[in-house]
Amino acid sequence: MTGTALHRQLEPARPLHQPGPRRGRPARTLAPAPRPLPAHPPDRLKDHQRERVEAARPACHEMTALAHLIHHLAVLLDPAHGTATLLSTWITSAQAEDLPRLHAFTRDLGKDRAAAGAALTLPHHNGGTEGVNNKTKLVKRQM
Repeated sequence: MTGTALHRQLEPARPLHQPGPRRGRPARTLAPAPRPLPAHPPDRLKDHQRERVEAARPACHEMTALAHLIHHLAVLLDPAHGTATLLSTWITSAQAEDLPRLHAFTRDLGKDRAAAGAALTLPHHNGGTEGVNNKTKLVKRQM
């Protein structure tokens, strides 16, 4: 028995309080997906990126705080000596804001602060290795 035949058989047995299938319903228009704020230092933003950040800031206090914290974190991501102590300051200021998802991120950073501090201060990184791993996984998924 096909799905439509089964549907026709069960249609009369449907309780009155259950709505039937909607037909002729107008298509919903979806709003465009929000684009993420660029995570670059403010001096490296392109004009259109800077305009997008500035347009998002007055939307609400949380957006202003988030944009501010993202830009400060982007500055910290440039490996230099002393950024490990600045990371502690950044975590404290991020936890002071009312942004629950950011609190989860800072909590995870705090679990292994030594590794996070080393990642911010040492010039060594495993970006090349990660790139090879990602490419291998991509090829594997395509098989």
